[in-house]
Amino acid sequence: MNETDQPKPFYERREFQGTLSKAGENIDDLHFTIEYAENKPDKIKATIVGNRTDSDRISALMRQPSPYVEIRSKSYEGCRETIRSSRAIIKQVQNKVWPSEYGDRMVDKICDIELFELEIDISVDNKDRDEREICFYLAGPRLLWPLHWGRTRSYTGAANIEIDPLQIDVPNPIQAKIELRPTYLYAPIRLEDGKEVEATDYVLTIEIKTDLSIEDLSDSDFINHAIQIADDLTLLASFVSRKHIKWFRYGCYSSKRLLDFVRYISESFVDSIYHRDLLIQPHEAKNFIQSSIINLQNLREKQFDLFLPIINVLNGHGAQYLEQQFILYFMV
Repeated sequence: MNETDQPKPFYERREFQGTLSKAGENIDDLHFTIEYAENKPDKIKATIVGNRTDSDRISALMRQPSPYVEIRSKSYEGCRETIRSSRAIIKQVQNKVWPSEYGDRMVDKICDIELFELEIDISVDNKDRDEREICFYLAGPRLLWPLHWGRTRSYTGAANIEIDPLQIDVPNPIQAKIELRPTYLYAPIRLEDGKEVEATDYVLTIEIKTDLSIEDLSDSDFINHAIQIADDLTLLASFVSRKHIKWFRYGCYSSKRLLDFVRYISESFVDSIYHRDLLIQPHEAKNFIQSSIINLQNLREKQFDLFLPIINVLNGHGAQYLEQQFILYFMV
Protein backbone atom coordinates (compact mmCIF):
# COMPACT_ATOMS: atom_id res chain seq x y z
CA MET A 1 0.00 0.00 0.00
CA ASN A 2 1.50 3.36 -1.03
CA GLU A 3 1.05 6.68 0.75
CA THR A 4 -1.76 7.81 -1.57
CA ASP A 5 -3.64 4.62 -0.77
CA GLN A 6 -3.68 5.17 2.98
CA PRO A 7 -7.14 4.85 4.59
CA LYS A 8 -8.89 8.11 5.52
CA PRO A 9 -8.99 9.16 9.18
CA PHE A 10 -11.68 7.32 11.16
CA TYR A 11 -12.08 4.75 8.40
CA GLU A 12 -11.30 1.10 9.04
CA ARG A 13 -9.85 -1.03 6.26
CA ARG A 14 -9.77 -4.85 6.10
CA GLU A 15 -8.01 -7.01 3.51
CA PHE A 16 -8.61 -10.76 3.26
CA GLN A 17 -9.00 -13.76 0.98
CA GLY A 18 -12.58 -14.87 0.66
CA THR A 19 -15.54 -16.14 -1.33
CA LEU A 20 -18.12 -14.28 -3.40
CA SER A 21 -21.49 -16.08 -3.63
CA LYS A 22 -24.78 -15.55 -5.42
CA ALA A 23 -27.75 -17.90 -5.90
CA GLY A 24 -25.67 -20.92 -4.80
CA GLU A 25 -22.72 -20.12 -7.10
CA ASN A 26 -19.35 -19.51 -5.41
CA ILE A 27 -16.10 -17.90 -6.52
CA ASP A 28 -13.30 -18.75 -4.09
CA ASP A 29 -9.88 -17.29 -3.29
CA LEU A 30 -10.63 -13.69 -4.18
CA HIS A 31 -8.69 -10.82 -2.63
CA PHE A 32 -11.07 -8.34 -0.95
CA THR A 33 -10.47 -4.89 0.52
CA ILE A 34 -13.33 -3.43 2.57
CA GLU A 35 -13.47 0.10 3.98
CA TYR A 36 -16.04 1.57 6.35
CA ALA A 37 -16.43 4.63 8.58
CA GLU A 38 -16.01 4.31 12.34
CA ASN A 39 -17.58 7.63 13.37
CA LYS A 40 -20.52 8.24 11.00
CA PRO A 41 -22.97 6.47 8.70
CA ASP A 42 -21.42 6.13 5.26
CA LYS A 43 -21.31 3.72 2.35
CA ILE A 44 -19.47 0.48 3.00
CA LYS A 45 -17.27 -0.13 -0.02
CA ALA A 46 -15.35 -3.19 -1.18
CA THR A 47 -13.04 -3.89 -4.08
CA ILE A 48 -11.70 -7.15 -5.49
CA VAL A 49 -8.23 -7.55 -6.97
CA GLY A 50 -7.92 -10.45 -9.40
CA ASN A 51 -7.00 -11.69 -12.84
CA ARG A 52 -8.85 -12.05 -16.14
CA THR A 53 -10.46 -15.35 -15.18
CA ASP A 54 -11.73 -13.90 -11.92
CA SER A 55 -13.23 -10.95 -13.83
CA ASP A 56 -15.01 -13.28 -16.28
CA ARG A 57 -16.41 -15.42 -13.46
CA ILE A 58 -17.74 -12.39 -11.58
CA SER A 59 -19.39 -11.12 -14.78
CA ALA A 60 -21.13 -14.48 -15.15
CA LEU A 61 -22.17 -14.39 -11.48
CA MET A 62 -23.94 -11.07 -12.03
CA ARG A 63 -26.37 -12.76 -14.41
CA GLN A 64 -27.83 -14.83 -11.57
CA PRO A 65 -31.33 -13.61 -10.59
CA SER A 66 -30.69 -12.82 -6.92
CA PRO A 67 -30.16 -9.08 -6.26
CA TYR A 68 -27.54 -9.57 -3.57
CA VAL A 69 -24.15 -11.23 -3.39
CA GLU A 70 -22.62 -12.66 -0.22
CA ILE A 71 -19.05 -12.18 0.97
CA ARG A 72 -17.28 -14.43 3.44
CA SER A 73 -13.64 -14.52 4.47
CA LYS A 74 -11.65 -17.72 4.06
CA SER A 75 -11.46 -19.91 7.16
CA TYR A 76 -8.38 -21.94 7.99
CA GLU A 77 -6.90 -23.82 10.93
CA GLY A 78 -6.32 -21.45 13.82
CA CYS A 79 -8.36 -18.66 12.21
CA ARG A 80 -10.22 -16.64 14.84
CA GLU A 81 -11.71 -13.91 12.65
CA THR A 82 -14.65 -14.17 10.26
CA ILE A 83 -15.70 -11.32 7.98
CA ARG A 84 -19.04 -11.64 6.22
CA SER A 85 -21.81 -9.74 4.49
CA SER A 86 -25.08 -11.24 3.29
CA ARG A 87 -26.33 -8.06 1.57
CA ALA A 88 -23.98 -6.61 -0.99
CA ILE A 89 -24.41 -5.40 -4.57
CA ILE A 90 -21.84 -5.56 -7.37
CA LYS A 91 -21.66 -2.04 -8.80
CA GLN A 92 -19.11 -2.56 -11.55
CA VAL A 93 -16.94 -5.26 -13.08
CA GLN A 94 -13.90 -4.03 -14.98
CA ASN A 95 -13.04 -6.36 -17.86
CA LYS A 96 -9.34 -5.74 -18.36
CA VAL A 97 -7.74 -6.00 -21.78
CA TRP A 98 -4.52 -7.79 -20.96
CA PRO A 99 -2.14 -9.37 -23.50
CA SER A 100 -3.10 -13.01 -23.97
CA GLU A 101 0.50 -14.18 -23.52
CA TYR A 102 0.39 -13.11 -19.87
CA GLY A 103 -2.55 -15.40 -19.12
CA ASP A 104 -3.73 -14.97 -15.53
CA ARG A 105 -0.42 -13.69 -14.22
CA MET A 106 -1.53 -10.04 -14.31
CA VAL A 107 -3.81 -8.79 -11.54
CA ASP A 108 -5.57 -5.49 -10.92
CA LYS A 109 -8.74 -4.10 -9.39
CA ILE A 110 -11.57 -5.84 -11.22
CA CYS A 111 -14.72 -5.23 -9.15
CA ASP A 112 -16.45 -2.56 -7.05
CA ILE A 113 -19.03 -3.63 -4.46
CA GLU A 114 -21.30 -1.75 -2.04
CA LEU A 115 -22.35 -3.46 1.19
CA PHE A 116 -25.52 -2.78 3.13
CA GLU A 117 -24.13 -4.53 6.21
CA LEU A 118 -20.82 -5.93 7.42
CA GLU A 119 -20.05 -8.28 10.29
CA ILE A 120 -16.59 -8.88 11.76
CA ASP A 121 -16.64 -11.70 14.31
CA ILE A 122 -13.53 -12.47 16.38
CA SER A 123 -13.34 -15.47 18.73
CA VAL A 124 -11.72 -14.81 22.10
CA ASP A 125 -11.23 -16.75 25.30
CA ASN A 126 -11.71 -14.38 28.24
CA LYS A 127 -12.97 -16.54 31.07
CA ASP A 128 -12.55 -13.68 33.56
CA ARG A 129 -15.24 -11.61 31.84
CA ASP A 130 -18.71 -12.20 33.26
CA GLU A 131 -20.48 -9.07 32.02
CA ARG A 132 -21.58 -8.77 28.39
CA GLU A 133 -21.78 -5.42 26.70
CA ILE A 134 -23.03 -3.98 23.43
CA CYS A 135 -22.32 -0.43 22.32
CA PHE A 136 -24.46 1.28 19.65
CA TYR A 137 -22.97 4.22 17.72
CA LEU A 138 -25.54 6.96 17.01
CA ALA A 139 -25.96 9.44 14.18
CA GLY A 140 -28.12 12.53 14.49
CA PRO A 141 -28.52 15.56 16.77
CA ARG A 142 -27.14 15.31 20.30
CA LEU A 143 -28.88 18.25 21.95
CA LEU A 144 -31.60 16.10 23.53
CA TRP A 145 -29.25 14.16 25.77
CA PRO A 146 -28.17 16.08 28.90
CA LEU A 147 -24.68 14.60 29.08
CA HIS A 148 -21.73 16.11 30.89
CA TRP A 149 -18.08 15.36 30.29
CA GLY A 150 -14.80 17.22 30.23
CA ARG A 151 -11.12 16.84 29.49
CA THR A 152 -8.51 17.41 32.18
CA ARG A 153 -4.75 17.37 31.90
CA SER A 154 -2.33 16.21 34.62
CA TYR A 155 0.97 17.83 35.49
CA THR A 156 2.69 15.24 33.28
CA GLY A 157 0.70 16.39 30.25
CA ALA A 158 -1.46 13.27 30.10
CA ALA A 159 -5.06 13.96 29.10
CA ASN A 160 -7.95 12.39 30.97
CA ILE A 161 -11.63 12.49 29.97
CA GLU A 162 -14.15 12.52 32.82
CA ILE A 163 -17.61 11.37 31.73
CA ASP A 164 -20.88 11.52 33.63
CA PRO A 165 -23.06 9.05 31.67
CA LEU A 166 -26.84 9.28 31.45
CA GLN A 167 -28.53 6.19 32.91
CA ILE A 168 -31.85 5.08 31.45
CA ASP A 169 -33.90 2.91 33.82
CA VAL A 170 -36.55 0.89 31.97
CA PRO A 171 -37.75 -2.70 32.55
CA ASN A 172 -36.37 -5.13 30.01
CA PRO A 173 -36.23 -8.92 29.68
CA ILE A 174 -32.43 -9.15 29.85
CA GLN A 175 -32.03 -7.16 33.10
CA ALA A 176 -29.81 -4.75 31.22
CA LYS A 177 -28.12 -1.61 32.46
CA ILE A 178 -28.53 1.15 29.87
CA GLU A 179 -26.32 4.24 29.61
CA LEU A 180 -25.70 7.00 27.10
CA ARG A 181 -22.15 8.26 26.88
CA PRO A 182 -19.68 9.70 24.39
CA THR A 183 -17.17 7.23 22.96
CA TYR A 184 -13.90 8.73 21.78
CA LEU A 185 -12.15 7.62 18.60
CA TYR A 186 -8.55 8.27 17.62
CA ALA A 187 -6.92 8.21 14.18
CA PRO A 188 -3.36 8.92 13.01
CA ILE A 189 -2.93 11.57 10.32
CA ARG A 190 0.27 11.93 8.33
CA LEU A 191 1.16 15.52 7.44
CA GLU A 192 2.89 16.65 4.25
CA ASP A 193 6.24 16.87 6.05
CA GLY A 194 5.95 13.22 7.07
CA LYS A 195 5.11 13.90 10.71
CA GLU A 196 2.21 12.01 12.23
CA VAL A 197 -0.40 13.55 14.52
CA GLU A 198 -3.45 12.06 16.20
CA ALA A 199 -6.97 13.26 15.40
CA THR A 200 -9.79 12.86 17.91
CA ASP A 201 -13.52 12.54 17.38
CA TYR A 202 -16.38 11.26 19.49
CA VAL A 203 -19.65 9.49 18.83
CA LEU A 204 -22.66 9.41 21.11
CA THR A 205 -23.31 5.79 22.09
CA ILE A 206 -25.86 3.65 23.89
CA GLU A 207 -24.19 1.06 26.12
CA ILE A 208 -26.25 -1.95 27.19
CA LYS A 209 -24.82 -4.43 29.69
CA THR A 210 -26.10 -7.61 31.29
CA ASP A 211 -24.82 -9.96 33.98
CA LEU A 212 -27.00 -12.89 32.85
CA SER A 213 -24.98 -16.00 32.10
CA ILE A 214 -24.65 -17.53 28.65
CA GLU A 215 -26.78 -20.44 29.87
CA ASP A 216 -29.65 -18.09 30.73
CA LEU A 217 -29.21 -15.80 27.72
CA SER A 218 -27.32 -16.68 24.54
CA ASP A 219 -25.20 -14.08 22.77
CA SER A 220 -27.61 -13.97 19.82
CA ASP A 221 -30.62 -13.41 22.12
CA PHE A 222 -28.71 -10.72 24.01
CA ILE A 223 -27.93 -8.92 20.73
CA ASN A 224 -31.54 -9.17 19.50
CA HIS A 225 -32.96 -7.79 22.76
CA ALA A 226 -30.34 -5.02 22.84
CA ILE A 227 -31.15 -4.01 19.26
CA GLN A 228 -34.85 -3.70 20.20
CA ILE A 229 -33.95 -1.46 23.15
CA ALA A 230 -31.68 0.71 21.00
CA ASP A 231 -34.31 0.94 18.24
CA ASP A 232 -36.96 2.05 20.76
CA LEU A 233 -34.67 4.65 22.33
CA THR A 234 -33.62 6.15 19.01
CA LEU A 235 -37.21 6.12 17.73
CA LEU A 236 -38.40 8.18 20.70
CA ALA A 237 -35.36 10.46 20.53
CA SER A 238 -36.07 11.08 16.83
CA PHE A 239 -39.69 11.92 17.63
CA VAL A 240 -38.70 14.46 20.28
CA SER A 241 -35.89 15.97 18.17
CA ARG A 242 -37.96 16.01 14.95
CA LYS A 243 -34.86 14.69 13.19
CA HIS A 244 -33.58 11.22 12.42
CA ILE A 245 -31.46 9.59 15.14
CA LYS A 246 -30.35 6.03 14.38
CA TRP A 247 -27.57 3.64 15.20
CA PHE A 248 -25.22 2.74 12.34
CA ARG A 249 -22.82 0.38 14.11
CA TYR A 250 -22.50 -1.73 17.21
CA GLY A 251 -19.73 -3.56 19.00
CA CYS A 252 -20.58 -6.56 21.18
CA TYR A 253 -18.14 -7.88 23.78
CA SER A 254 -18.45 -11.15 25.69
CA SER A 255 -16.15 -13.79 27.12
CA LYS A 256 -16.21 -15.71 23.82
CA ARG A 257 -16.43 -13.16 21.02
CA LEU A 258 -15.88 -9.62 19.82
CA LEU A 259 -18.46 -8.69 17.21
CA ASP A 260 -18.37 -5.50 15.15
CA PHE A 261 -21.48 -4.90 13.01
CA VAL A 262 -21.80 -1.99 10.57
CA ARG A 263 -24.83 -1.11 8.46
CA TYR A 264 -25.52 1.46 5.77
CA ILE A 265 -28.52 3.72 6.38
CA SER A 266 -29.74 6.07 3.69
CA GLU A 267 -31.31 8.80 5.83
CA SER A 268 -29.58 12.17 5.98
CA PHE A 269 -28.52 13.32 9.43
CA VAL A 270 -27.79 16.65 11.07
CA ASP A 271 -25.67 17.10 14.19
CA SER A 272 -26.95 20.49 15.34
CA ILE A 273 -30.48 21.65 16.11
CA TYR A 274 -31.90 24.46 18.25
CA HIS A 275 -33.73 24.15 21.55
CA ARG A 276 -36.89 25.39 19.86
CA ASP A 277 -36.78 22.35 17.57
CA LEU A 278 -37.25 19.96 20.51
CA LEU A 279 -40.70 18.92 21.67
CA ILE A 280 -39.36 18.87 25.23
CA GLN A 281 -36.28 20.38 26.83
CA PRO A 282 -33.15 18.31 27.54
CA HIS A 283 -33.64 18.32 31.32
CA GLU A 284 -37.00 16.58 30.77
CA ALA A 285 -35.63 14.03 28.30
CA LYS A 286 -34.73 11.26 30.72
CA ASN A 287 -38.14 11.08 32.40
CA PHE A 288 -39.93 11.35 29.06
CA ILE A 289 -37.87 8.58 27.45
CA GLN A 290 -38.23 6.26 30.45
CA SER A 291 -42.01 6.60 30.66
CA SER A 292 -42.54 6.59 26.89
CA ILE A 293 -40.52 3.44 26.26
CA ILE A 294 -42.61 1.58 28.84
CA ASN A 295 -45.80 2.68 27.06
CA LEU A 296 -44.25 1.72 23.73
CA GLN A 297 -43.46 -1.79 25.00
CA ASN A 298 -46.89 -2.25 26.59
CA LEU A 299 -48.69 -1.25 23.39
CA ARG A 300 -46.48 -3.59 21.35
CA GLU A 301 -47.47 -6.50 23.59
CA LYS A 302 -51.10 -5.65 22.78
CA GLN A 303 -50.30 -5.88 19.04
CA PHE A 304 -50.34 -2.12 18.60
CA ASP A 305 -46.91 -1.02 17.40
CA LEU A 306 -46.30 2.74 17.18
CA PHE A 307 -43.14 2.38 15.09
CA LEU A 308 -44.67 3.25 11.70
CA PRO A 309 -46.92 6.08 13.01
CA ILE A 310 -43.93 7.76 14.66
CA ILE A 311 -41.83 7.34 11.51
CA ASN A 312 -44.63 8.91 9.45
CA VAL A 313 -44.83 11.88 11.83
CA LEU A 314 -41.05 12.22 11.68
CA ASN A 315 -41.10 12.19 7.88
CA GLY A 316 -43.92 14.74 7.98
CA HIS A 317 -41.66 17.14 9.90
CA GLY A 318 -39.21 17.04 7.03
CA ALA A 319 -41.74 17.33 4.21
CA GLN A 320 -41.33 20.37 1.99
CA TYR A 321 -44.98 21.05 1.21
CA LEU A 322 -48.06 21.30 3.42
CA GLU A 323 -49.87 18.60 1.41
CA GLN A 324 -46.97 16.19 1.99
CA GLN A 325 -47.01 16.93 5.71
CA PHE A 326 -50.75 16.28 5.94
CA ILE A 327 -50.51 12.94 4.11
CA LEU A 328 -47.58 11.72 6.22
CA TYR A 329 -49.03 12.89 9.55
CA PHE A 330 -52.27 11.00 9.01
CA MET A 331 -50.97 7.98 7.11
CA VAL A 332 -52.01 4.63 8.62
